Amino acid sequence: MEETIRCPACGATMPFGSRWCQKCGHDLRAPAPSQVPPPGIGSAHHPPATEAAARGQFVEAIRARPKTDEILSVMWILLPVLASLAVAVAICIGMIVLAFSGWVTGAVIVWVVGVVVAVVIAAILFAVLNYRLIDRQNLHSKREAMLRAALIEYIRIKSREKNMSQMLSSHIATMDSIQYEARANEGEHSATLWAILIFIPFVGFIFLAYMLYFLTKFGNEHDKRWHAFTQQAQASSSHHGMTVILPSWRSLPERSFILYLIVTVLTMGLFLIYWYYVLIDDMNDHFKVQWQFEDQVAAQMH
Repeated sequence: MEETIRCPACGATMPFGSRWCQKCGHDLRAPAPSQVPPPGIGSAHHPPATEAAARGQFVEAIRARPKTDEILSVMWILLPVLASLAVAVAICIGMIVLAFSGWVTGAVIVWVVGVVVAVVIAAILFAVLNYRLIDRQNLHSKREAMLRAALIEYIRIKSREKNMSQMLSSHIATMDSIQYEARANEGEHSATLWAILIFIPFVGFIFLAYMLYFLTKFGNEHDKRWHAFTQQAQASSSHHGMTVILPSWRSLPERSFILYLIVTVLTMGLFLIYWYYVLIDDMNDHFKVQWQFEDQVAAQMH
């Protein structure tokens, strides 16, 4: 007889050696719930056990928005651009001055130091922009995972109370599946590490390309999962007297990493300005649409 293990979060039976629960997505290799003091409002890994706890976790996830879903100004793109222009200007002006001064040693040293300082400032500004893009992606993914877990459990508990579990089982199973898929595919990237890696001599451009790859890929795929989740949540919550109107059926545009990379190379890096613009603006749009859905659901939880 095949050996099995029981999920400590939902009680489902899984084949021995499984990493994730196929029902709730719980990490089966994590310490048992009894060994870890559960958070007061639950978490994405340990769903709340009561309706009040699920509602509390959902509301708490909404309150975390100012820290996780940062609406970045597209003006951030101008900082590294202006810094790069400052480097170019420093080089040009310095060469002109040196040409007239006869390339005096002291003047050359001042010029080199000035160029190095401008380059360092440009690099720092560029690193800060990359850090903020990666960090908000990580923080938003964690918050949304907690949000989905709370809503799934809230609907599951309400369905049991009203004897609708069988009727809504397909909706709940689909939401569980989306939650599991998101957790499996939206791995965390170290914002600090990637902000530094792109400046490694000779190979930094490879790290930059990969960083742009996972940032570009994340937006569309993440948004599609969220739209699929909200559709199932809307359909199931309507059976509990909740009227939730989806603010938008349009997913974020699908950005081609290969196309963007080719155009960036052909334009000698100028296209990178637009690339960063869409990385900033796409997630800004996703946040705003998601907040509308969250606020509607929170207002009707009872």
